[in-house]
Amino acid sequence: MNMILLRKGRCSMKINDSDDKLFFGNLNYDVTEEDLREMLLHFGDIVSINHKQMKGSAIIHFAEPADAELAMKSLEDMDFFGRKLRIEWPDEIISVESN
Repeated sequence: MNMILLRKGRCSMKINDSDDKLFFGNLNYDVTEEDLREMLLHFGDIVSINHKQMKGSAIIHFAEPADAELAMKSLEDMDFFGRKLRIEWPDEIISVESN
């Protein structure tokens, strides 16, 4: 399933069917994997967390695509450890900037 994500000033299209992973960016460097698991426990089972603590990012692999979508809709722009979360579908995103 291809998905088009619209945001002000740009259009992103998901070109891969990997709907069960999310990219979390703008994480506070003090955030641990355990903090991420606690934040996400209400959204379903987590298969894995690839946390790049010194880069302030993580890739979260959910057991079910619906859980990833719910987490994205529920947590986007949330303040977490003093920073606004940036949540996107990972690497499969292509962006087109508008003029």
